[in-house]
Amino acid sequence: MAKKSSGANDVERGRWSAKRKSEAVLRLLKGEDLDTLSRELKVNAATLSGWRDIF
Repeated sequence: MAKKSSGANDVERGRWSAKRKSEAVLRLLKGEDLDTLSRELKVNAATLSGWRDIF
């Protein structure tokens, strides 16, 4: 039987929930700098841009 992972581990491995993605995108839309936010969240800037475009 597979062990169920915790939400925190999912983020560390690169898996983000829709809620967490939305929170990151909203920060961008409120004017936070893409590169700064990317470094803080440890997410590639292109990934954040893609989430924003989809949003």
